[in-house]
Amino acid sequence: MKRFMAIALALLPVLLYPETKTVTLGWCQKAARANYPLIRQYGLIDKAEHYSVSAAVAGFLPRLSVSGKATDQSDVTHVSIPVPGISISTPSTAQYQITGEISETLWDGNAALSQRSVAEASADADRKMLETDLYALRDRVNQVFFAILLFDSQLVQNDLLLDELNTNYNRVQACVENGIATRTDLDEIRLEKLNALQSRTALLSGRKSYCAMLERITGEKIDSAAVFSTPADPLAAGQDGGSAADHSHDIPSVAGCRPEFALFDAKINVLDAQKKLVLAGVQPKVSVFLQTGYGNPALNMLSDDPSGFWVGGIRFSWPLDGFYTLRDNLGKIDTEIAGVKVQRDLFTYNQALVCEQQRSEMAKLKTMLDDDDEIIALRSSIKATAEKRVENGTMSVSDLLREINAESQARQMKSLREVQLLSAEYNLAFTNNY
Repeated sequence: MKRFMAIALALLPVLLYPETKTVTLGWCQKAARANYPLIRQYGLIDKAEHYSVSAAVAGFLPRLSVSGKATDQSDVTHVSIPVPGISISTPSTAQYQITGEISETLWDGNAALSQRSVAEASADADRKMLETDLYALRDRVNQVFFAILLFDSQLVQNDLLLDELNTNYNRVQACVENGIATRTDLDEIRLEKLNALQSRTALLSGRKSYCAMLERITGEKIDSAAVFSTPADPLAAGQDGGSAADHSHDIPSVAGCRPEFALFDAKINVLDAQKKLVLAGVQPKVSVFLQTGYGNPALNMLSDDPSGFWVGGIRFSWPLDGFYTLRDNLGKIDTEIAGVKVQRDLFTYNQALVCEQQRSEMAKLKTMLDDDDEIIALRSSIKATAEKRVENGTMSVSDLLREINAESQARQMKSLREVQLLSAEYNLAFTNNY
């Protein structure tokens, strides 16, 4: 019966103020994600990836260059042997030349492709890192939301206690009129009511603080009269019958579920792409070119007449000095890959420990909740007997208040454990990304 009264009190604001907004955990999660400053980083990552990939692809586009020079030198190539009947002039020591060249890479050892792979893998790793940060925000929202639910449940129990004290105040007042009790007994009850009202003030203040915190996280205005909806059991969703603890073993394994694992894989992909880029650095390069120009001298070094010229062909180059450090560079990257794998194994190990602790906490709370109903029933029976004894003048009001507080404490502990169990279930779901 008391439980139905608690539910009715919880729904009272909705009945009295139907326009009051109902705040759900899902809404808070979506609003917090949209309000998180880092969410704008997604667009920046896309732009950076586009620029990096475009720069890598540009390696295969035709390259244009223009150069020129004007010199005065101490000597020039000339023919010093006289040839009968032929006059060979000596070129001028003052020379000039301007050239333009267009070239295009035919083979770069997969350097451009490797650079593109590194750019794409790095952008993907940045996105996975951002997803990890956003996932951590989910836990922060859970903690604040369930703290507010805890305040609400305690406020409901506080209202029940005040109703109980008011009922007994009227009962004792009747006893005072009949000469069974004294005014001091009424003062004791009034004192307990004041203590309960002070507790209510503290609970409301704490709730207000957490609502302000949730407003900051979500970026949305939350009315003080807003009703926070108790979320569904995340572990028993889609299950038929049984309790949440009974279904906790159905949660998927932590391995591969959390966004951190995708981040570890993305980091390894970046390092693998860097290995390919290092290997591409020691590959031969082949390109075609066409060069045209005008100068004095042109291609004929013995001519002293300025003229135009062109040269076309294929270039081949192979930077062999890259082999000096190839082994060290690849070994360094392999070491970094091994380090990432160690971090992934450590994360898996720690998450398994956290998961086991959370399961143990859930089992403990469920066991204690199984006993709470019996404890409350016994406390209610003892309190009812105490009320009759006070009416008969065989028990003091102080003893009655002790029993009322004991029953209220039992109800509060049950209410507290119910919220704690639901919070623990969501913590376990967060740990496993369920």
